[in-house]
Order: sequence, then structure tokens, then C-alpha cells
Amino acid sequence: MLRLNRSDRAYLAGILDGEGYIGLHLRKPSPASGGVNPYWLLRVAVNMSDKPVVDWLASLFPCSRSVARRDQRKSTYKRLYGVEWSATQAVMVLSAALPFMRGKKEQAELALSVVVPRYQAGNRLMTNAQRRAYTHAAKKIAALKRRSY
Repeated sequence: MLRLNRSDRAYLAGILDGEGYIGLHLRKPSPASGGVNPYWLLRVAVNMSDKPVVDWLASLFPCSRSVARRDQRKSTYKRLYGVEWSATQAVMVLSAALPFMRGKKEQAELALSVVVPRYQAGNRLMTNAQRRAYTHAAKKIAALKRRSY
């Protein structure tokens, strides 16, 4: 990760507020990978038609995935470019932008409030209290997304 100056962090926050997605997802274990316990995953994503901005975002933080696709609803729609972070990369992105966020600040705070303590404690099996906290945070984030601004 590059060291971000104040204006870069503010610009990142503006992009996340306007074009970003923040979510907590319950992932089912995959028998193919030998997993037995479900787990929660923090995801942060940005999709937009401005490729240089998406490339800049991908250069700042290691990303899980960077994609380009065309919206199939109309042939006149611009090509969309996207970048997605999960787990610790998503924590780094949100932590860098959080002080400057406005529209999605509460979503980011909720996500970080359950994810960061778990990472600090080590990645071991979740307690029932942690499961309830993740479920509550995920539901509240989903409700905030439905809220109109």
C-alpha cells in the first residue's frame, strides 16, 4: 500500500461515498476447500466508468479483483470498471477513508467495529457473541443502504 496524503484519503472517501459498496457477507463453507465453519467476510467495492480512477484505486491497495464489463441492458451504456477488496484489504481501505467519509460513514464504522476486534484477537473460531454482533451489524448496514439521502 502506498502512503496516502490527506487529499488522497479525502478523494478515496468521496469515491466510496458516491460509488462504493460496503457489506458484511456470511460465507458458507466449501467442502471442496475442506472448510467446515461458516465465516463472515467484509467486502468493499467500487464500480464506475472512469477507468483511470479505478486503476488508481487498484494501485493503492492490493485488491481481490479488478474487472471490466459492459452493462447489457443497453448497448449505449459505458463500460464499467470495478475493484473489490475483502478481509484485511477492505479494513485498510475503510480505515484510510473513514475520517473523511460522510454518506457511508456509519456503514464503515459498523463494519470496522466488528471486524477489527476480531482481527486483533486472531482469526480463531467465533464466539456466539461475535456471531450476533456480525449479524446485527450486517442487518444494520443493509438497512442503511435502503435509507434515502
